[in-house]
Amino acid sequence: MELEAGSSSNMHQVSYLEESVGRIVKSSKVRITWEFVSNDGREHKIVLAWSKITGNQQIRMDGTEVWFGRNHGRSVLDHNWTTRDESLKIHVLGTCAPPINENFRCYDLVINGQLFVTLPHCGQDDSTFTPVPPPIRNDNLNSIIQILYPNGYAPLSDKYQLQQQKREQQQREEKLRRKKRCGIDVVLPQRYGQC
Repeated sequence: MELEAGSSSNMHQVSYLEESVGRIVKSSKVRITWEFVSNDGREHKIVLAWSKITGNQQIRMDGTEVWFGRNHGRSVLDHNWTTRDESLKIHVLGTCAPPINENFRCYDLVINGQLFVTLPHCGQDDSTFTPVPPPIRNDNLNSIIQILYPNGYAPLSDKYQLQQQKREQQQREEKLRRKKRCGIDVVLPQRYGQC
């Protein structure tokens, strides 16, 4: 499943701000702010603060700290969470490495499987404004999401569901192997009416 282009929801982007906010050396700390309106009409603000010197990374949503980490020496951030009311699945991706071209986005926000930059701006109609990023090609990288997910981005719910199914299948196979080792006759269940 790929990222959606923002046409089937009422979500809108309000603003995006990227600031250098280090006390002594401005470029040593960056603060990224995304503001958007969710499907239920509520406005939300997500702020990523990242110190390139100490490695401190903090994500806040609507003024509340969601995550804090100290990853000294790491140049990539990939963090996701679901809001308490489970109405929003948020994924923040970023890199403090220099952009690889002038149009490269070092920071991306995915909301319920939709890339923030593809959401229409507040006040614009979905049918007239759906900025879709250029297609992904190796010679045309324009975002950190294309580097972290080269085979396409799968929404979090799909990933978790696939991981859970894989774990369950492995557990079933392991149980069958144990029974075979013990000499117990195993009758495999028929699947979907096949012999």
